[in-house]
Formats: sequence, C-alpha cells, structure tokens
Amino acid sequence: MVFFTFYSLDVMNLGVDGALYALVCARLLMIFASILILKQFFSIKSILSNLKTNLKNLNESLRFSLPLLPHNIAIALTNLSDRFIIKHYLGLSALGIYSLGIQFHSLVLLVVTAFSQAFTPRYYKLMNERSLSQKQFNNTFIFSLVSITLISIIVFQVFPIVINLITNDVYMADYRFVGILLSSGL
Repeated sequence: MVFFTFYSLDVMNLGVDGALYALVCARLLMIFASILILKQFFSIKSILSNLKTNLKNLNESLRFSLPLLPHNIAIALTNLSDRFIIKHYLGLSALGIYSLGIQFHSLVLLVVTAFSQAFTPRYYKLMNERSLSQKQFNNTFIFSLVSITLISIIVFQVFPIVINLITNDVYMADYRFVGILLSSGL
C-alpha cells in the first residue's frame, strides 16, 4: 500500500486520484495473492462436496455475527470520525499530516493487538489451572507495558527520518502529535 501510494503521489504526481488508484492497486494485489495462497488449501471439488455442511455453518455464523453488525459499523464510524473533524476544522493539509502519523500509530497498535490476542487466552488458561501467580502476572504486564513503550519511543524517533526519506518538508511541519497518537496505543 505504501509503495503504491508513494509511487502514485510522488512519481506519477496524480494527487488525490493517485491515492485512490494506490488503494485499488493494493487491494487487487492482496486479492490476487490471497487467491493464490488459498488455492493451495482448497479445491473447487472439495468446496462443492461440502456445500451442505458449509451452508449449515454459514447459517450458524450469520445468526451469531449479524447482531454484531451495527456495533462494528459504529466502531468504524467512530474510528473515521477524527478524519472528518480534522478536515472540517483544520483543512486538508493537517489531515494529510495526521493520516501519515496514524500509519505509524497503527504499527504500535499492531504490536499491542498481537500481544493482547496472544496473551489473554493464555492468561485465562493459566488462571483456571491456578499455575500463574499474581507476581508472575504483574511481571508479565510490566514487561509488556515497558516493551510497548520502548517500541513507541523508537517509532517516534524514527518517524522524522522516514518522513524525510519518503516525503517532502511539508509533512515535517508538526510531527510532534505522533507522540500523542503513539501514547494512545498504550
């Protein structure tokens, strides 16, 4: 995605249309790669032979997930509302800087989410087995918090270097807000 965006904006000078083309190209590439990977695991013959089971599973999945749809739409709207507010009150220039900063924030959020999804089930399993003491839990929590903080600091320090490499000086106008975004990921 970053490559396509950089190419369409800096090399091709396509502006806003270039950002949209970059998004489409990145999504098409991901679809193509996904099809190639999934083709190794599934064949049309096996899918058709298990169609009845798949429809039953689909029905159960929809019954469970459809009530969650309004909640997920509300979360998506909440996550995107900051961009509309920034555009309305501060303009497109500030929105561009913010959007670039949020990409770096998503790196830290990726680490936090990965840790949370890996640690939480293990934590509950160990608590049910009574094999995890409060001290061990506290140590693990402190270690994860310090690790994520260090990653945030590193990303904050690397941000100006990366910005200088891939963009022009306009984006360096106010990169300090990235620290605020990174701290929100903690």
